[in-house]
Amino acid sequence: MGLAAVTIPALVALIAKGILFVYARLSQVRTLETRLYLSLLFALSIQNLAEGSGLNAIAKHGSASEIYGFIYYGASIAAIALLLHLALALALGFGNRDIRLLFRILLYAPAILLGLMLCFTTALVAGFEPLEYTITKIPGPYYFLFEIYAVGYLVAVPFVLAYGSMKQETASWRLRNKFVLIGLLPYLFVVLAVVILGHFGVRYINATDSTMIPINATVLLPVAVTFFLTATAYAIHQHRLFDIQFYIPWSKVRQRKAAFYRRIRDMIAEIANLPSVNEAVSQLARTLGCPVALVDSKATVVAAAGAQDCMIRIPQEALFEAKSIIVTNEIKDVYPEAYMVMKRYGVAAAVPFYPHSRNASGWLLLGDSFSEHVYTPLDFRLVEELFDKMADLFLDKLLTMRAQLAEANKQMRLMQRQVEKTESRLAPLQRDVETLRRENMCLLKEQRADSLGRRRAETSAGALAATVTLLARDKPMARRLRQHFPQTAHFVGPDSIGFRRKSLPDVLVAQVERGTSAAENKFLKLATENRGRVAILLYGSGASEFAFKHKKQLLGSLIQLMPREITEEALVRTVYAMAELRKAVFAVHDPNCPLVARSQAFSHVLAEARRLAGLMEPVLISTTDIQQAAALASYMYEASNQRGRLKILRVSELEQTANHGDDFALSLDDCKSGTLMIDDLSAASGVARSKLLATITQEDETRVIAACSGDARDIADRVRAINQKCGPLLLDIPNMCERKADIQPLVHYYTLQFNLQTGSENYLRQTEVDELMAEEFPVSVSALKASVFRRLQSKQERPPEMADLDYEVTNKSLDEHVSEFEARLIVQTLERCDGNKSKTARLLGLRPNTLHYKLQRHGLSGPNKKRE
Repeated sequence: MGLAAVTIPALVALIAKGILFVYARLSQVRTLETRLYLSLLFALSIQNLAEGSGLNAIAKHGSASEIYGFIYYGASIAAIALLLHLALALALGFGNRDIRLLFRILLYAPAILLGLMLCFTTALVAGFEPLEYTITKIPGPYYFLFEIYAVGYLVAVPFVLAYGSMKQETASWRLRNKFVLIGLLPYLFVVLAVVILGHFGVRYINATDSTMIPINATVLLPVAVTFFLTATAYAIHQHRLFDIQFYIPWSKVRQRKAAFYRRIRDMIAEIANLPSVNEAVSQLARTLGCPVALVDSKATVVAAAGAQDCMIRIPQEALFEAKSIIVTNEIKDVYPEAYMVMKRYGVAAAVPFYPHSRNASGWLLLGDSFSEHVYTPLDFRLVEELFDKMADLFLDKLLTMRAQLAEANKQMRLMQRQVEKTESRLAPLQRDVETLRRENMCLLKEQRADSLGRRRAETSAGALAATVTLLARDKPMARRLRQHFPQTAHFVGPDSIGFRRKSLPDVLVAQVERGTSAAENKFLKLATENRGRVAILLYGSGASEFAFKHKKQLLGSLIQLMPREITEEALVRTVYAMAELRKAVFAVHDPNCPLVARSQAFSHVLAEARRLAGLMEPVLISTTDIQQAAALASYMYEASNQRGRLKILRVSELEQTANHGDDFALSLDDCKSGTLMIDDLSAASGVARSKLLATITQEDETRVIAACSGDARDIADRVRAINQKCGPLLLDIPNMCERKADIQPLVHYYTLQFNLQTGSENYLRQTEVDELMAEEFPVSVSALKASVFRRLQSKQERPPEMADLDYEVTNKSLDEHVSEFEARLIVQTLERCDGNKSKTARLLGLRPNTLHYKLQRHGLSGPNKKRE
């Protein structure tokens, strides 16, 4: 009876392992964990065979060969290492690619060492001796190594599984660790008890104190191992495990799951009443607690709720294989490519809708948090029921949407035909607009060159936004201005209290009449005190006389004479041009060299100059235009608010003086606590340069600004070599090639100065400015002034063209003379406009029909329209 009782557990355990082996082989799951499980199952089966064979030999012959004991211990050593490897794979998610060679060596090296000691030496186990109905080992001198190995590995296993049950990424993997841990606890208890008690000399376990029952490890260990293997087989061969805590009353998991199931059942009940697909998807996202996106067969997002951008960009090819719901964690080893794609795009599950239909197919994509809520068989059963209801809803909505789409396509085709008709009508209009644009550009070149230039053709009037003030007792002019500039302010004169309280406008329109000397003095004071800060348009009977009389005092002011009978278009253009000039002029310290900045390069230089004005370090201005550098130094001096004077030191005069020291000391005394401007430091040589460099390095209250036509950085290095504490600041004035946008307002400014000094009304045309820039591009502001003055002077000296009429003819009537003159004028205008009749009619002030009539009457409508 004792033999049967001892042998039966081992035989039952072996049969159970065979059943588990068949179950594992028939399972479709092929992962690292399943391969480790089969290896562990094989090692434990060898252990059972050795154990059963040894017991059978003892029962028949009274003794057993020691080979059974050695096989038993060898299988135990291998099983313990495989058990720890399986626990690490479950808890840490190791795969074949992640496990490195060093990890394998560290894990299996002790097992290999103990196996070699067991097989080839008696240091680990010296032998075996009978014990009642079984045998027990005779420990060798190093048997403690096996005890340390077994206890260490077996103690590490539950801790690793406990870590995995709390820290694994998904709920299903955490639950898998819990199952293995629960199945392992009895096995660990028996193994640790046998090892520890055997270490202290206890060879069997007593049931009572009075009766000795031979129930030892040969009985308890197979039962514990079978229980562990059964729980582990279920955990690693099933993706959807039941949650143990759900069946514990009043547990948090049960409460959470109950609320989750209630939400799903409520949505199933009300899904038919949802108004739209978007609402259904939003409700599903709230119910499952994860992002949701519905895509159709054309990879178009039909509806989404909480979905991230990467989730809806998943390639459609990854979803074609899905004929039923696929969960990312369940296809890792079956479809590794699809698993990687879904993992990369943050998709935890994909639910196909009508996958065999070409028009109605679609997929419901669920975000990563789906696996945190849905992982048990009951979870999936309820969720799949919900998805079936939603598929019916989506099909109904899809049919409605396809009908609406067909109607929308029909409307789209109608709109497309209308667009094509509109485009066919629009093509002639576009050609006319292009023709008018070219004509407008030609006319623009014939206009006077002012601060607008070509900007007037490219900029709307509202974008220019000029502020205008009228100083006159002239209500009709006020009405004309307010018609185009609604914010125009109107005051009687410059001494008006309201005018003095307002800030200066962009353009000041002033009426000057003869015999008003008191008013003229006030206008003169206003213009001279605000030179460059306001543009002034003068009109009236005394305007021309006033400007010529005070031309010296008004030098540098932005003043233009305006005829009383000016047309509306000319008035608006003049006001805008003067406003643009006023905005471009920053300062007029020298009337011959104003600071005008419309280009970005020079505007940046002026902004930098304003910033450096408050510093006391010396400034080196790198430029080839010395006069512009002097104007910039005056601008910085005015912005610095220094107490002393501004002194401009001419290097040429300094070098011509015999006693440099006395003159130089005098220059410094003149600008103490002020600014000393050296016009061209690069031109100085010898003693003069040494004295100037020494002056720059002095640390006193005099600010030094020096222009350099040469290498300013070399001079800065020389200054630092004299005094390391003195670091000159560099300011680079761009050349005129970089300031092309400044040429237009500069031409306008110099034209106003020329007309003010000569009392004339001469202006350059835009074509003449273009010719000036093409033939003799100015290298400096002074060169530009000379070119503009030379061309304006040639206009003033040119005699007026006389009409080419033959006054000697006396045998013609007056009507014949007028007709001949009219024909000649039309021919000349046609030649000027290159044969363009529309442009000719506009220049002559005629309607196109009238011009056509006159051409026919004079015989000019034939193929040869131009005649001598």
